[in-house]
Amino acid sequence: MFTAAALVPSPLVLVPELNGADASATEQLRNTALDAAAALGDRAQRWTIIGVGATELEVPPGAVGTFRGFGRDVRVTLSPQSSGEPDADLPVAVLIGGWLRGRAAPEASADVVVVAADTSPVYCAELGAALRERFDGDVADHGVLIVADGANTLTPKAPGSFDPRAQAYQDELSAALTEGDCERIAELDPVVCAELGVAGRAAYQVLAAMFTTSPTCTTTYDDAPYGVGYHVGLWLP
Repeated sequence: MFTAAALVPSPLVLVPELNGADASATEQLRNTALDAAAALGDRAQRWTIIGVGATELEVPPGAVGTFRGFGRDVRVTLSPQSSGEPDADLPVAVLIGGWLRGRAAPEASADVVVVAADTSPVYCAELGAALRERFDGDVADHGVLIVADGANTLTPKAPGSFDPRAQAYQDELSAALTEGDCERIAELDPVVCAELGVAGRAAYQVLAAMFTTSPTCTTTYDDAPYGVGYHVGLWLP
């Protein structure tokens, strides 16, 4: 049965070892993300991590990853039984999801669904509905961890530079995520999102399709400390 969805962003600064000498500046974001993952672990020990990457990909619970490609060989796993050599090519969403699981809910086991950044809203809706049907057809509790970011064009120093349209669009997205407005999320325009660097659009649309009625939402973080919209929260059916 589907029990909860936690929403977290995917910045590498969540991982203290990737922050350099001082990780204190990112402590609030890190702690809220860990708290959201822990809340998900309290409600389900079987997870599906949903993120966005260059291509569609499924990753089984036995996978092992590493942040070696980002400067430090910090290893992550998707389940207590994961073993073997790490895959250095796993997408960032997989690595962040696995890192949060390992620290906040180490007994949980996760598989991963990575959707391509250019996935159509129609396919996202079909995928979300199919996942919900699969979860509700199982007696075990299932949780979903959405690893996704908002616009990356909010300030001149943002990764995607500055777009004057971005703040208003990010405000609309933040409101939809805070209110659990699945209809508004389903209507996000893929072209506009690509232009504004809303990298998590496809994952958010998969999430929206998993709810047939409005969720109960709790938001614990919604800010853009690096010119990128980050949202942390919990959605309950």
